[in-house]
Amino acid sequence: FGPPLTRRRGVGRGRRGPGTPAHRARAQMPKPNANKPKGVRGKDSEVSKSKGLGDDGKSAAGKVKEAAVKLPTPPAGFHMKKALKRKVALVEKYNELKAKGKLEVFMEKRRRKMASRDRTLIPRASRG
Repeated sequence: FGPPLTRRRGVGRGRRGPGTPAHRARAQMPKPNANKPKGVRGKDSEVSKSKGLGDDGKSAAGKVKEAAVKLPTPPAGFHMKKALKRKVALVEKYNELKAKGKLEVFMEKRRRKMASRDRTLIPRASRG
């Protein structure tokens, strides 16, 4: 009969771990950011220029989208995402309130509303 089949571990997998040739080869490969100083590893101007981004960090497609949003009627085939629509609406509301001189009143009401919401949602012990 022999041992039960459930005890046969690693069938068909081969050996894994630090001693295998594949693991040693992967360990010897150079790391992509190993030769850069720690502060330079993130987004820097050279990388953004190589990706086709401008000085402001926006791609050509981003600039086209921004220009299309500013037009009174968007070009054919242009579709604004829901998040972008919300952002545009918020900017319009801000500009409208600022023009009427009611921005401070609106922001004060909003602060009170958020404070009230915090009082209801955050337990008293956590508030301090």
